[in-house]
Amino acid sequence: MTPDSEPGAADIIDADLLCARCGYNLRTLPPESVCPECAHPVRESRRPRRLQHADVKWLRTVRWGVWLAMVAYLATRVAQSAVERCLAGLLSIMAIILVTQGEPGIMHRTHAGKRWAARLMISTACIVMAAPVQLLFGLGTTMVAFAGASIVLSAGGWMALILWLRTLCLRAEATWTAHLAAFGVASHALASAAIIELVPYVLPPGNPIANAIGAIAHEPNVSRTLRLNGMFLIPLNLAILFRVRGLLSAAIGLTEARQRRMAEEASQS
Repeated sequence: MTPDSEPGAADIIDADLLCARCGYNLRTLPPESVCPECAHPVRESRRPRRLQHADVKWLRTVRWGVWLAMVAYLATRVAQSAVERCLAGLLSIMAIILVTQGEPGIMHRTHAGKRWAARLMISTACIVMAAPVQLLFGLGTTMVAFAGASIVLSAGGWMALILWLRTLCLRAEATWTAHLAAFGVASHALASAAIIELVPYVLPPGNPIANAIGAIAHEPNVSRTLRLNGMFLIPLNLAILFRVRGLLSAAIGLTEARQRRMAEEASQS
């Protein structure tokens, strides 16, 4: 037996990992073993589990975040005054932190990039468009630059968020909702193109680049497409969030029912 093949610290689970079936902590067990409580293979618990096998506290946290995200999204759309925009921004930051909470007991980190990208981009977009920042740097060209940065960051943040929500839909085997989420990502990518309407206001008058981009932005088909896509994003985002909330509620119900059944079986034995 070579040194590389000898069992050692690298051959055991060295982090908290909950069994996908019973919730037992599999830390210190070999990856090829089974759970000592229910005999479920450890390797199966290391894979992304279905939502109904997830930690119920985590499911409730994400569900509250989804509810808050729906309220925050509507608030950002109707906010008019500086104070309203600040409050809507704070609400959005709170929501995104809750929605993108990492699941405890899961060793894989394949979706960490989506969660942190959504947090950073949406939070930065909210801060950029906050009234104190605008007043600090003034209006005019700087204000247009802030608006452009907010458009790009918000679109990128929502793309990352919807990609994260899409992974939850796939774990719940909600295929059509996952397809809807993929369509939402494409719509947000198109929405970021609305920044071309701001370019002529940033570049000096008479600049050939500004004139060319201005002509594209005001071309009837382009402006109509961007406007319709922007209007379509509101019901699309709300539909995705509402559907994910329903999937989380169903997963919570199944998890609690399974836990009660296991508790009853344990008490009878």
